[in-house]
Amino acid sequence: MRKEITAEERKKIDQMFRSIKEEMRKRMVPEIGLLNSAYYFAYNQHANAPQNRRKTGDPYIIHPLEVAKILAEAGFESSLIAAAILHDVIEDCGVD
Repeated sequence: MRKEITAEERKKIDQMFRSIKEEMRKRMVPEIGLLNSAYYFAYNQHANAPQNRRKTGDPYIIHPLEVAKILAEAGFESSLIAAAILHDVIEDCGVD
């Protein structure tokens, strides 16, 4: 069942994404346009999906951002980070 993302959750989600970009800036110049596009697309798809929360109650988008953060910390490039952000959109949101 779809439940709106609260302002507090949105703030946490946005901070997670900012921390990914900050981590990438430490190691290289990230492709900000690609990352922003992936993030906003994934966020909107997950937020508007009929089932937009995990069993824990967390918004689905948090997991892809956690994966992206791990990869950013490992030094991967922007295209892989964007793929990590998008990786559950097909499975969870009915996007092909």
